[in-house]
Amino acid sequence: MIETTDTRDRTAIVARRPRLPLGAAAWLWGIFGIALFLAAWQVLSHSGVIDERFYSSPSGWASALWRLLGESSFWSNLWATLKIVIYGLLISIAAGVPIGIAVGSFKPLDYMTRPLISAFQAVPYIAVLPIIIIAFGINDTAKVVIVLWSTLFPLIFNTTDGVHNISERLLRVPRAFCISRTRTILTVVVPASLPYVLSGIRVAVGRALVGAIVAEFFMSNEGIGYYISQQANAFNTDNAFACLVVLAVLGILLVRGVGLIESRYARWKT
Repeated sequence: MIETTDTRDRTAIVARRPRLPLGAAAWLWGIFGIALFLAAWQVLSHSGVIDERFYSSPSGWASALWRLLGESSFWSNLWATLKIVIYGLLISIAAGVPIGIAVGSFKPLDYMTRPLISAFQAVPYIAVLPIIIIAFGINDTAKVVIVLWSTLFPLIFNTTDGVHNISERLLRVPRAFCISRTRTILTVVVPASLPYVLSGIRVAVGRALVGAIVAEFFMSNEGIGYYISQQANAFNTDNAFACLVVLAVLGILLVRGVGLIESRYARWKT
Protein backbone atom coordinates (compact mmCIF):
# COMPACT_ATOMS: atom_id res chain seq x y z
CA MET A 1 0.00 0.00 0.00
CA ILE A 2 2.89 2.33 0.85
CA GLU A 3 4.62 1.54 -2.45
CA THR A 4 1.42 2.30 -4.35
CA THR A 5 1.07 5.66 -2.62
CA ASP A 6 4.72 6.55 -3.37
CA THR A 7 4.23 5.62 -7.00
CA ARG A 8 1.17 7.84 -7.24
CA ASP A 9 3.05 10.72 -5.63
CA ARG A 10 5.94 10.38 -8.10
CA THR A 11 3.46 10.23 -11.00
CA ALA A 12 1.72 13.38 -9.74
CA ILE A 13 5.08 15.21 -9.49
CA VAL A 14 6.00 14.21 -13.05
CA ALA A 15 2.59 15.28 -14.29
CA ARG A 16 2.97 18.70 -12.64
CA ARG A 17 6.31 19.42 -14.36
CA PRO A 18 5.93 22.34 -16.77
CA ARG A 19 6.23 21.38 -20.40
CA LEU A 20 6.64 23.51 -23.46
CA PRO A 21 3.72 23.58 -25.87
CA LEU A 22 4.27 21.33 -28.86
CA GLY A 23 4.46 24.28 -31.27
CA ALA A 24 7.02 26.13 -29.11
CA ALA A 25 9.15 23.00 -28.79
CA ALA A 26 9.14 22.54 -32.56
CA TRP A 27 10.23 26.15 -33.06
CA LEU A 28 13.04 25.80 -30.51
CA TRP A 29 14.32 22.61 -32.13
CA GLY A 30 14.17 24.29 -35.52
CA ILE A 31 16.15 27.30 -34.28
CA PHE A 32 18.67 24.95 -32.67
CA GLY A 33 19.09 23.05 -35.94
CA ILE A 34 19.66 26.26 -37.90
CA ALA A 35 22.16 27.54 -35.32
CA LEU A 36 24.03 24.24 -35.41
CA PHE A 37 24.17 24.31 -39.20
CA LEU A 38 25.45 27.92 -39.28
CA ALA A 39 28.04 27.21 -36.60
CA ALA A 40 29.38 24.21 -38.52
CA TRP A 41 29.42 26.26 -41.73
CA GLN A 42 31.37 29.06 -40.02
CA VAL A 43 33.90 26.66 -38.49
CA LEU A 44 34.49 24.86 -41.79
CA SER A 45 34.88 28.18 -43.61
CA HIS A 46 37.28 29.57 -41.01
CA SER A 47 39.38 26.39 -41.07
CA GLY A 48 39.61 26.41 -44.86
CA VAL A 49 37.66 23.21 -45.48
CA ILE A 50 35.06 25.32 -47.32
CA ASP A 51 36.43 27.91 -49.72
CA GLU A 52 34.85 31.26 -48.80
CA ARG A 53 35.56 32.59 -52.29
CA PHE A 54 32.91 30.26 -53.68
CA TYR A 55 30.61 29.43 -50.75
CA SER A 56 30.93 32.50 -48.50
CA SER A 57 30.45 32.11 -44.75
CA PRO A 58 27.73 33.08 -42.25
CA SER A 59 29.76 36.02 -40.99
CA GLY A 60 30.49 37.13 -44.56
CA TRP A 61 26.94 37.09 -45.89
CA ALA A 62 25.56 38.44 -42.60
CA SER A 63 27.71 41.58 -42.89
CA ALA A 64 26.82 41.83 -46.58
CA LEU A 65 23.12 41.55 -45.74
CA TRP A 66 23.40 44.29 -43.13
CA ARG A 67 24.99 46.53 -45.73
CA LEU A 68 22.41 45.67 -48.41
CA LEU A 69 19.51 46.49 -46.11
CA GLY A 70 20.68 50.10 -46.13
CA GLU A 71 20.81 50.36 -49.93
CA SER A 72 17.77 51.56 -51.86
CA SER A 73 18.76 49.47 -54.90
CA PHE A 74 18.30 46.29 -52.86
CA TRP A 75 14.75 47.23 -51.90
CA SER A 76 13.88 48.20 -55.46
CA ASN A 77 15.13 44.82 -56.69
CA LEU A 78 13.19 43.04 -53.95
CA TRP A 79 10.00 44.89 -54.89
CA ALA A 80 10.54 44.06 -58.56
CA THR A 81 10.57 40.35 -57.66
CA LEU A 82 7.63 40.58 -55.26
CA LYS A 83 5.60 42.44 -57.86
CA ILE A 84 6.00 39.61 -60.37
CA VAL A 85 5.15 37.01 -57.71
CA ILE A 86 2.02 38.88 -56.62
CA TYR A 87 0.73 39.50 -60.14
CA GLY A 88 1.36 35.90 -61.19
CA LEU A 89 -0.28 34.48 -58.07
CA LEU A 90 -3.35 36.69 -58.33
CA ILE A 91 -3.91 35.72 -61.96
CA SER A 92 -3.28 32.07 -61.13
CA ILE A 93 -5.81 32.08 -58.29
CA ALA A 94 -8.38 34.02 -60.31
CA ALA A 95 -8.10 31.53 -63.17
CA GLY A 96 -7.12 28.27 -61.44
CA VAL A 97 -9.83 28.12 -58.77
CA PRO A 98 -12.82 28.57 -61.15
CA ILE A 99 -11.26 26.13 -63.64
CA GLY A 100 -10.69 23.59 -60.86
CA ILE A 101 -14.26 23.99 -59.59
CA ALA A 102 -15.67 23.56 -63.11
CA VAL A 103 -13.47 20.58 -63.93
CA GLY A 104 -14.28 18.89 -60.62
CA SER A 105 -18.01 19.52 -60.89
CA PHE A 106 -18.54 18.20 -64.42
CA LYS A 107 -17.12 14.74 -65.10
CA PRO A 108 -17.12 15.02 -68.93
CA LEU A 109 -15.06 18.21 -68.62
CA ASP A 110 -12.75 16.45 -66.19
CA TYR A 111 -12.22 13.56 -68.60
CA MET A 112 -11.49 15.94 -71.48
CA THR A 113 -9.12 18.32 -69.73
CA ARG A 114 -7.18 16.14 -67.26
CA PRO A 115 -4.77 14.71 -69.89
CA LEU A 116 -4.07 18.21 -71.21
CA ILE A 117 -3.55 19.69 -67.76
CA SER A 118 -1.28 16.78 -66.81
CA ALA A 119 0.74 17.27 -69.98
CA PHE A 120 1.16 21.01 -69.38
CA GLN A 121 2.19 20.44 -65.77
CA ALA A 122 4.77 17.85 -66.82
CA VAL A 123 6.56 20.36 -69.05
CA PRO A 124 9.20 22.26 -67.00
CA TYR A 125 8.56 25.98 -67.19
CA ILE A 126 12.23 26.63 -67.90
CA ALA A 127 11.78 24.62 -71.13
CA VAL A 128 9.17 27.08 -72.44
CA LEU A 129 11.29 30.15 -71.67
CA PRO A 130 12.48 30.58 -75.30
CA ILE A 131 8.90 30.34 -76.60
CA ILE A 132 7.64 32.84 -74.02
CA ILE A 133 10.46 35.25 -74.88
CA ILE A 134 9.57 35.00 -78.58
CA ALA A 135 5.87 35.51 -77.84
CA PHE A 136 6.03 38.27 -75.22
CA GLY A 137 9.55 39.68 -75.41
CA ILE A 138 11.82 40.42 -72.48
CA ASN A 139 9.55 42.31 -70.11
CA ASP A 140 7.41 41.94 -67.00
CA THR A 141 4.62 40.26 -68.96
CA ALA A 142 6.90 37.37 -69.88
CA LYS A 143 7.98 36.97 -66.25
CA VAL A 144 4.37 36.93 -65.07
CA VAL A 145 3.60 34.24 -67.66
CA ILE A 146 6.43 32.10 -66.25
CA VAL A 147 5.03 32.48 -62.73
CA LEU A 148 1.55 31.69 -64.04
CA TRP A 149 2.82 28.56 -65.79
CA SER A 150 4.54 27.32 -62.63
CA THR A 151 1.55 27.90 -60.30
CA LEU A 152 -1.64 27.43 -62.31
CA PHE A 153 -1.70 23.67 -62.79
CA PRO A 154 -1.02 22.59 -59.17
CA LEU A 155 -3.79 24.95 -58.12
CA ILE A 156 -6.20 23.43 -60.65
CA PHE A 157 -5.38 19.90 -59.51
CA ASN A 158 -5.80 20.73 -55.82
CA THR A 159 -9.11 22.47 -56.39
CA THR A 160 -10.36 19.58 -58.52
CA ASP A 161 -9.38 17.08 -55.83
CA GLY A 162 -11.19 19.21 -53.27
CA VAL A 163 -14.39 19.01 -55.30
CA HIS A 164 -14.01 15.24 -55.79
CA ASN A 165 -13.54 14.70 -52.03
CA ILE A 166 -16.74 16.47 -50.97
CA SER A 167 -18.92 14.15 -48.90
CA GLU A 168 -21.92 12.77 -50.76
CA ARG A 169 -24.07 13.65 -47.73
CA LEU A 170 -23.43 17.34 -48.31
CA LEU A 171 -24.58 17.06 -51.90
CA ARG A 172 -27.78 15.18 -51.04
CA VAL A 173 -29.27 18.15 -49.20
CA PRO A 174 -29.42 20.58 -52.16
CA ARG A 175 -30.66 17.75 -54.38
CA ALA A 176 -33.47 16.98 -51.95
CA PHE A 177 -34.59 20.62 -52.08
CA CYS A 178 -34.19 20.77 -55.88
CA ILE A 179 -31.60 23.55 -55.66
CA SER A 180 -30.02 24.47 -58.99
CA ARG A 181 -26.57 23.20 -59.94
CA THR A 182 -25.10 26.72 -60.00
CA ARG A 183 -26.38 27.55 -56.54
CA THR A 184 -25.15 24.19 -55.21
CA ILE A 185 -21.66 24.96 -56.51
CA LEU A 186 -21.65 28.41 -54.92
CA THR A 187 -23.12 27.44 -51.54
CA VAL A 188 -21.79 23.90 -51.03
CA VAL A 189 -18.98 22.98 -53.42
CA VAL A 190 -16.88 26.15 -53.10
CA PRO A 191 -16.93 26.35 -49.26
CA ALA A 192 -16.33 22.59 -48.87
CA SER A 193 -13.34 22.61 -51.22
CA LEU A 194 -11.77 25.72 -49.66
CA PRO A 195 -9.18 23.80 -47.55
CA TYR A 196 -7.91 22.11 -50.71
CA VAL A 197 -7.78 25.45 -52.50
CA LEU A 198 -5.71 26.95 -49.68
CA SER A 199 -3.41 23.93 -49.79
CA GLY A 200 -2.94 24.53 -53.51
CA ILE A 201 -2.19 28.20 -52.88
CA ARG A 202 0.43 27.21 -50.29
CA VAL A 203 2.17 25.05 -52.89
CA ALA A 204 1.76 27.75 -55.54
CA VAL A 205 3.42 30.43 -53.37
CA GLY A 206 6.73 28.56 -53.27
CA ARG A 207 6.58 27.73 -56.96
CA ALA A 208 5.77 31.36 -57.79
CA LEU A 209 8.90 32.59 -56.03
CA VAL A 210 11.04 30.01 -57.84
CA GLY A 211 9.45 30.89 -61.19
CA ALA A 212 10.07 34.61 -60.70
CA ILE A 213 13.74 34.06 -59.82
CA VAL A 214 14.29 31.75 -62.79
CA ALA A 215 12.65 34.28 -65.11
CA GLU A 216 14.90 37.06 -63.76
CA PHE A 217 17.99 34.96 -64.41
CA PHE A 218 17.27 34.88 -68.14
CA MET A 219 15.14 37.88 -69.07
CA SER A 220 15.47 40.79 -66.71
CA ASN A 221 17.66 43.70 -65.74
CA GLU A 222 16.15 44.04 -62.28
CA GLY A 223 14.97 41.85 -59.42
CA ILE A 224 16.64 39.66 -56.82
CA GLY A 225 17.29 36.89 -59.35
CA TYR A 226 19.07 39.29 -61.69
CA TYR A 227 21.06 40.73 -58.77
CA ILE A 228 22.16 37.26 -57.61
CA SER A 229 23.27 36.39 -61.14
CA GLN A 230 25.28 39.60 -61.44
CA GLN A 231 26.95 39.20 -58.05
CA ALA A 232 27.79 35.52 -58.66
CA ASN A 233 29.35 36.35 -62.04
CA ALA A 234 31.51 38.97 -60.30
CA PHE A 235 32.45 36.45 -57.54
CA ASN A 236 30.76 38.60 -54.88
CA THR A 237 29.49 35.50 -53.14
CA ASP A 238 28.76 37.31 -49.88
CA ASN A 239 26.17 39.50 -51.60
CA ALA A 240 24.77 36.52 -53.55
CA PHE A 241 24.34 34.40 -50.42
CA ALA A 242 22.82 37.35 -48.56
CA CYS A 243 20.11 37.55 -51.22
CA LEU A 244 19.60 33.78 -51.03
CA VAL A 245 18.97 34.13 -47.30
CA VAL A 246 16.44 36.88 -47.98
CA LEU A 247 14.65 34.64 -50.50
CA ALA A 248 14.63 31.75 -48.02
CA VAL A 249 13.12 33.92 -45.28
CA LEU A 250 10.62 35.42 -47.71
CA GLY A 251 9.55 31.98 -48.91
CA ILE A 252 9.12 30.71 -45.35
CA LEU A 253 7.02 33.73 -44.39
CA LEU A 254 4.77 33.46 -47.45
CA VAL A 255 4.22 29.71 -47.10
CA ARG A 256 3.75 30.00 -43.35
CA GLY A 257 1.20 32.79 -43.77
CA VAL A 258 -0.89 30.73 -46.17
CA GLY A 259 -0.43 27.70 -43.90
CA LEU A 260 -1.91 29.59 -40.94
CA ILE A 261 -4.97 30.50 -42.98
CA GLU A 262 -5.22 26.92 -44.19
CA SER A 263 -5.05 25.48 -40.66
CA ARG A 264 -7.85 27.76 -39.57
CA TYR A 265 -10.21 26.64 -42.33
CA ALA A 266 -9.07 23.00 -42.18
CA ARG A 267 -10.73 22.59 -38.77
CA TRP A 268 -14.12 21.95 -40.34
CA LYS A 269 -12.75 19.96 -43.29
CA THR A 270 -13.39 16.78 -41.35
